[in-house]
Amino acid sequence: MANCSIRALWILNNQDTVVFSRRFSVVERRWRLACKRDNENSKDGENQISSLLPNDSEFTTAFIERKKREGSSRGFGFRVVQSIEGSDSWVDDPITRHIISLHINKDEEKGEKYFLWPLVMHIRNLYCILILPLVEPRHLKSYEKMCNRSDCGSCIGEEESLPSLLLDLPCITGSFMVAHTIGDVITGDSVEPEVLASVAPSVGGLLDSLTGSIGIPSMTTRAKTVAAPVAIPNSSGAVSGSATSDNSKISSRLADRDALCTFITNALPF
Repeated sequence: MANCSIRALWILNNQDTVVFSRRFSVVERRWRLACKRDNENSKDGENQISSLLPNDSEFTTAFIERKKREGSSRGFGFRVVQSIEGSDSWVDDPITRHIISLHINKDEEKGEKYFLWPLVMHIRNLYCILILPLVEPRHLKSYEKMCNRSDCGSCIGEEESLPSLLLDLPCITGSFMVAHTIGDVITGDSVEPEVLASVAPSVGGLLDSLTGSIGIPSMTTRAKTVAAPVAIPNSSGAVSGSATSDNSKISSRLADRDALCTFITNALPF
């Protein structure tokens, strides 16, 4: 699980309503197998890891409950008087304002819940984007343990601390990149995309369905055709140097965009 794979993503509006969600079945199969192995090897009395994902209604309810418990969407970030055991602020680390957890009601009558973490949260204008990357069950257990320990903050030299746990999860960085990119797309802050011939698989299917579901024109309709480069005879050395510099900048931007598209394609399997 060393690579960055995403189990699911949700986008909520400013009324805490899910306007878009996507679950990735290929990644979920890997998560279910990992949970099954971990539960089979767990000791008697040890908490079992749930392989479930919430539906949109359950997710919204859990998000609103956390918002009330933590004072805002971001949360306190530090352990305060209002913090309760099992919450993100109980961990006493400001990163919990950006990487959150949710307690999902599995059976409200029986009081059964399961734990969802890590949810990478990015708030952009009126939208809240939440990405759930694939981690190992032991990572989930470690964070759940931190949410219920009596001491406060991350002690120096401590084996189980949130910074050391996140250091073992490069998928967190990848999830932030995906969240920021999606935020640019749905708010229209991204540069107008150019239509380029490429052998790499396109991510337009996800982005078009994402933007279309919340009333934003698809990327296809907003794309611009790139004119073929025209060779112009150089009249001076200065003009030649300027053209070479511009070409290198354009090539660099294209390479960066291709690298980002490739990353998103690998992180969001179809």
